[in-house]
Order: sequence, then structure tokens, then C-alpha cells
Amino acid sequence: MTIDGSAGVTFPDGTQQAKSQQGAAFSVYRNTAQTISTFATVAADVKEYDTANAVSAGVFTAPVAGYYQFNGYAGGATTPSTSQIRFSKNSGAAFYSGNYMTGTANAVSCSALIFLNAGDTVQMQLQLGTSQSISTGVGGNFFQGFLARAA
Repeated sequence: MTIDGSAGVTFPDGTQQAKSQQGAAFSVYRNTAQTISTFATVAADVKEYDTANAVSAGVFTAPVAGYYQFNGYAGGATTPSTSQIRFSKNSGAAFYSGNYMTGTANAVSCSALIFLNAGDTVQMQLQLGTSQSISTGVGGNFFQGFLARAA
């Protein structure tokens, strides 16, 4: 692999990634109350960073086509209940699902490597068995992602 500070990266197979395609990375979280029961997008209201300005209210929009790594964590703030987290691509089916948790544990996490075309969206959604506010702050929930490799 060759890294050129002005042009980008050349991989061993000869493919190249332009410098403009290397910067999509974000970390967001919800810092104010949001009540959830059925699957709903965790509407992030704080950005730790968003290098491509690609996240709005918890919805990431891919600036370029490629393979994106997503990580998420969330749960209820008060009542232990069944919890599930997922990443929804283009508001579609929940085929990127996290764990079900029951009992005293309320928080769940999920990670996925997802191919996106430019303009595709991904949002982290949470479902709680008991309607309640989610845990807030960066320790209570987060949604993160980055471009692992451009298409």
C-alpha cells in the first residue's frame, strides 16, 4: 500500500482511493430525553465529530459509495425490558440486527459492515419492550461510523 499525502492511497491490488473519499467518519449521541417503545430512530442531538457533515438527527447519508463500518449502543433509562437495536438502510427492512436482551440488562449493541451507494442512508433504531426514555449522553447511547473503503 502506498500513501500519498496529496493524492490518496494505492492498495496492493492497484486500486486507488482518492483523498476526498477517506474522510467520512462520525460519532453522535442523544443527550436529551426521547421515549421509545417500538422501533424508532435514535435522534442524535450531539455530534462528537462528523468529518463529512453527513449526519442529521441520527440519519447518516453516504457522501460516496463504499463499505461503511457502523457501531451502535443504546438502551432504556429506567425499566429493565426486552431490547433490540438495528441499522436500517434507506428506511428499509431490519436486516442488520443486534442482540435481544431481557432481565436486568437494558442496553444492546450492534456492529455491521454495510455497502452503500452515494446518497444511501443508515439510521440506528432501538426497540424497547416497555415504553420509556432512552439512556442519554455518550455513555448511554452512541451511533458511530466510518468509510472503511470506497467502492
